[in-house]
Amino acid sequence: MTLSEAGKELGINLDVALERFAGNEGLYIKFLNKMRSDPTFAMLENAVADRDLSAVERAAHTLKGVSANLGLDELSVKCADIVQAVRTEGNDAFGHMDALMETCRQTYSKMISILEELDQGETGC
Repeated sequence: MTLSEAGKELGINLDVALERFAGNEGLYIKFLNKMRSDPTFAMLENAVADRDLSAVERAAHTLKGVSANLGLDELSVKCADIVQAVRTEGNDAFGHMDALMETCRQTYSKMISILEELDQGETGC
């Protein structure tokens, strides 16, 4: 899969995203691929399972920012929804956190799958 194809699948505005990396496509792909090993999503899932409100907010906010910087707007919005719920509802957010996490998880899983295809396309495997 090419970067252009991955960008379309993930809804990335590549022109805007690449501007953040001075137009360096290789560097951008390198940072995109770092998302595959970044521990933040697992930290978010653990925080939700532990019902640790501050850890949920911290992990969701971190993932929101990182994904926004990479142009992964769909994931950023899902994380923003979690941050907003925590900030406005406090512990009551856990009443619908499973639903918020499920939509975030689906978006995250799709991203990981596409990044794996992009990596295979880049390495020629």
